[in-house]
Amino acid sequence: MANNSEDRFTGNDELISRLFNDIKNDLKKEGHPLINHKWIDKNSDKYRLISITPEYSEIQLLELHFELFRYSKLICFEIHPEGNFVEKQRFSKLAQDFVTNFSSYKLTDWSVGGEVDSSKFQNKKIIPINKVKYSFKAGDYAETRDSLKLQLKRIYEDFIPTRDQYISLKLKDKMDEAELNLLKVLNQFKEEEKLNFFSFLDKIVNHLDLKTNDFKINYSIANKRLNFIVGQRYCWNLYSDNDYKYAAISENRISENSKNYKGNPPQPFFNKLKDFKNVLYNESDILESTRKEYEGSLKSGYNSNNKYFEKAVFNLDYRKKIMSIDDFSNTEQISTEQKSVINLNTILYGPPGTGKTYKTKELAIQIANPSFQVTGSNSIDKRKSLVNEYDRLFENGQIVFTTFHQSYSYEDFIEGIKPIPPTTEGEIGYEVLSGIFKNICDQASEKKNVFNFEEIYSNYANDVIEQGTIVLETPVHKKPFQVRINSKETSVAIPKTESATEMGITKEMLKDYILNGNIRDWKPYTIAIGKYLTDNYSVKISQVENEKKNYVIIIDEINRGNVSSIFGELITLLEADKRSNGDEKVIVKLPYSKKPFSIPGNVYIIGTMNTADRSVEALDTALRRRFAFEEVLPKPELLSEHQFGDFNLSEVLKTINDRIEVLLDRDHTIGHSYFLKVRSSEDLKYVFENKIIPLLQEYFYHDYGKIGLILGEGFVQKKENKVTFAKFDEVDVPDEFVTYELKTIENIEEAIKTLLNK
Repeated sequence: MANNSEDRFTGNDELISRLFNDIKNDLKKEGHPLINHKWIDKNSDKYRLISITPEYSEIQLLELHFELFRYSKLICFEIHPEGNFVEKQRFSKLAQDFVTNFSSYKLTDWSVGGEVDSSKFQNKKIIPINKVKYSFKAGDYAETRDSLKLQLKRIYEDFIPTRDQYISLKLKDKMDEAELNLLKVLNQFKEEEKLNFFSFLDKIVNHLDLKTNDFKINYSIANKRLNFIVGQRYCWNLYSDNDYKYAAISENRISENSKNYKGNPPQPFFNKLKDFKNVLYNESDILESTRKEYEGSLKSGYNSNNKYFEKAVFNLDYRKKIMSIDDFSNTEQISTEQKSVINLNTILYGPPGTGKTYKTKELAIQIANPSFQVTGSNSIDKRKSLVNEYDRLFENGQIVFTTFHQSYSYEDFIEGIKPIPPTTEGEIGYEVLSGIFKNICDQASEKKNVFNFEEIYSNYANDVIEQGTIVLETPVHKKPFQVRINSKETSVAIPKTESATEMGITKEMLKDYILNGNIRDWKPYTIAIGKYLTDNYSVKISQVENEKKNYVIIIDEINRGNVSSIFGELITLLEADKRSNGDEKVIVKLPYSKKPFSIPGNVYIIGTMNTADRSVEALDTALRRRFAFEEVLPKPELLSEHQFGDFNLSEVLKTINDRIEVLLDRDHTIGHSYFLKVRSSEDLKYVFENKIIPLLQEYFYHDYGKIGLILGEGFVQKKENKVTFAKFDEVDVPDEFVTYELKTIENIEEAIKTLLNK
């Protein structure tokens, strides 16, 4: 009630309640449809509620309502969503269209308690752009009431079509309890956490080659947790917890918050992790430990499988839908975010011929130029487009390529003492030179560059050669010395003394001095020649931002080198947090140059590894922990269109590999690339005689009996043994001595039919 002595309302609660009930009574007198809705006179000084549908409606939208809401000096009727986040999202999409069609309204975020958390899903409410002013003066009351009543009637009429659409969608998209439970759990996580969880789960699924309805796997949810269970053990979890976010199984302890499963032989660890980077650092360990759990399990002991969680794992469209429901992300954004998780150190491993080196180009471009789009109307044109971009990045120095081998060393990869061209007197000199890895790290860290330095130095060298020599002075003592250019385009400084020692100052030494002021050797002569260059040639130093670019080094056949020896002390620096931009940055002093060095965070390493040469397990443990391993397996499906009479090459490759796996293992299967260019019987015969059979001879050490079990009688035949043994002591002669040999292939297609048992 208003205070008659002061003609004012005593407080917010009295004012808002009076307005609410007077508007209700006025609409009742007018016979307005809103009088059939439920009016809820809450005990609050902030708001009152009106149901969005009549009380007698077949469907009650308890999650939507009109709300009389008071701000500090303004008041208005709004439309609010409540209920679970599925319904809020459904409302939000329709509300976007509503405010587009009606310019007198707008959408805004709101949250319980009035606090908006940008990391969480927010409710979207519809509010009128023009709110109503109010005061506690009784004389202003009638105008406030009439304005609010008019506003309510207008928002009711405007919103009816949208409300009916909402009802239609609600009935169409009705979800069962299991799906709602999944969505409620998902709503507790930030977008980045969900994207990380599912992207890594995709890697596990690919690593294990999982399919739906696998009895060994359980996809379960808990109050604040998503659980990927293999057999009896949690292998990959997502938590809504302040102390940790992820949990994973591993063979080695990878977190301070770890527990060791009990058992004999030694059992794996279950690690709780706060930072997703730690998951990526230990990817290979987690994947292999999960694989061992899978291979050692017959059936999961859990019966809490959530079919919608499982559906989200295998159905990307459904996953995009529920991610969108949860956090307003569109599907393109989700796809991009998932692709963006690229490890700093990756090894592509698999049997020969699976396209590991082929794939490195695609991955390197994705890292060095993420915005690149492949063009072309067919696969040949698309590959040409990709190769052209690879060549461009290679020429720019953003991608480099090397191959490890038995004699490859630290001095080739990081830095070492190398001989320089001899002087005219035949004296041999030595210099500390950077290897391919240090060179790309230096380039990735560059902040300055000399424009067209190669051309400038070439002009300088030609000028000196034309003159024979030039005479310069040392900067401090002004002692004259001659400079000539040798056959390697190195500047040779010759002091004017009786016992002059020639000193070589290389192009790289001069560039380093001009750019960075670094003097590697022969200080007075380096300074003098550098000054001569800058004074007499158009040396322009520009600022560059190489740290904003990504650089890639591809190491082919990484397992063929002695990795521990080649990387040396830099093994530690490979980890993301130990890099120059990491939280635990580590700097080492290089043994030859004695200079400090760290690996930039924008240098990526891609290695390839042929598992037929050496298995992943045989690699150095320190290396395995610091690299993510991505398996590249044969893809027989790529050969499904290569048809030869009664068979296609997809069937042939799959049959051969199934038999190899039984007789040997998966690491020694045969890749699809051997067959990709086969177009005729002659091509097919050539591939078998020159590719497939030699591989099998190597795998089985010329045991033609086992090769025969794989290829059949069309390729291998029993060898007649007409051998008579010499008389020798009491040694028994075998009654029957059976051997096998390769056949001459007359008709390759008939031989392959025999292979396929046709």
